[in-house]
Amino acid sequence: MEFGLYLREYLEDETLTQKPSGCILNGCMQLYRATGEEFYRKKIFSVAEKYKNIHNMPQDALAEWVNAARAFYGIYDETGDEEWRSRIEAVISRVKALPREADGVFAGMGPAEQYAILPFYMEYETRFHNKAEYSDIVLQLRRTKPQENGRYFLTGWYLMTLIDVMERMSVEIFEHYKSLEGIFKETIRHIQQNIRAEKMDLMERAMVGYAITKACNMGVLNCEKYTGSGLMLIDGVIDGPFEPQDAVTMGIIMMAYAQYVITGQNEARHTNKF
Repeated sequence: MEFGLYLREYLEDETLTQKPSGCILNGCMQLYRATGEEFYRKKIFSVAEKYKNIHNMPQDALAEWVNAARAFYGIYDETGDEEWRSRIEAVISRVKALPREADGVFAGMGPAEQYAILPFYMEYETRFHNKAEYSDIVLQLRRTKPQENGRYFLTGWYLMTLIDVMERMSVEIFEHYKSLEGIFKETIRHIQQNIRAEKMDLMERAMVGYAITKACNMGVLNCEKYTGSGLMLIDGVIDGPFEPQDAVTMGIIMMAYAQYVITGQNEARHTNKF
């Protein structure tokens, strides 16, 4: 079975709608942008409804809810419904109230939580707050940069955070953008030489493949040099047989698959040029 068909069957499972994941919602958002298929649009709205009442959000599930709320921006754009804007404001108020360490970094935030929160924070600053807190977000990323001997799992979360934050920031704020671009490229160069040599599990391949391929699609990385590595990692994830995964892992695989689709579209356009 082709991966896209398997994915539709997976998303039709009613238990997924009852107990969704922010990563699943982000996967649907990226696939909708990549394909324009109504199937993904409907799934976005049905899953987002589970996260709409921010006042019901338990404190220990903050990162999960903020991750899901990243879809609220797209829903707001599509519907123009100010209720979604008010939900975005409610979420950002919780984010900005998070406790911090003495150096300004959010306290107790691991790599997965950072991935859930910082892209949402960046999009808010770009769209609704005149980019006022860009320096704060860059601070978070500079001070939590993984060590050179870090596991791919940890590096994968960080790379996904970097590229998703960069996607949502204005390139016009040149100093901050170039700072994150430099960190991204440096981290990729470090792991690139080890990708083929070291064994990576399914989630790690999806994370790193997503980050590399998306960076190529955005023009952050040289496509001729890096696209092959990114697609190789994603191929290793979406080639059958397909086995059930937890919602977080499946959401990341969906995101990687969306970038895979976009790469194919870009290559087709390039091939068809006169």
